[in-house]
Amino acid sequence: MLLNQRGTIAAEEAEKHVHNREIWFGDAASPSAGTHEADVDSLTAFRVDSGNTVWGTAIQVLGSSDTPVVAGMAKYDCHKVLILDAERTGLHYLRFTFGASEAAGITAGTYTVVALNLTASIRTAAVNFLMRRANSTDKLWVNCKTGADTGWVDFVFGLHEYKY
Repeated sequence: MLLNQRGTIAAEEAEKHVHNREIWFGDAASPSAGTHEADVDSLTAFRVDSGNTVWGTAIQVLGSSDTPVVAGMAKYDCHKVLILDAERTGLHYLRFTFGASEAAGITAGTYTVVALNLTASIRTAAVNFLMRRANSTDKLWVNCKTGADTGWVDFVFGLHEYKY
C-alpha cells in the first residue's frame, strides 16, 4: 500500500508504477567500466556466478550514465528479471543492490532479493519484484547464491523511470 503524507493511499503513485514505460537492459556491446554497463533492448544477457552456498561476486549491470533513458527522469526502480538460462536447477537467489558499490548498497540497505526455483524443464522465468527507487545515476549491482554448488545464471532486467 502506498501512502501519501496524510496517511491515505496515494493512487497517483500506484498509477505511476503500473502505467509506466518498461525499459529492458542487457549487457552493453561496448562497456565503459563504472559508467556504461548496459544497453537498452540489448539481446546479450548478463551472467552472474554463485558461490557454493554463499553470495558470489557481484557484477555491475547499470553504470552511472545508463539512466536516465528518458530525459528529465530523476529516479528508477528495477522491477523485473527474465532468466534466460542457468547452470543448475533448484533454489537461487539474485540480489539487486544500488549504490556507489555493492558493499555500500548492502550497508545502506538499498537492495532486494529475488527467489527463483529453477527446474530442468523450466529454466527461464520472468519474475516481478519490488525495489525502492534509486537516483537515476546510481549504479546497480547483481549477485547470486545457490545452495547446491557454484553455478551461473544468465538474465536481462527491466525498470521504470520517474520524474521524482
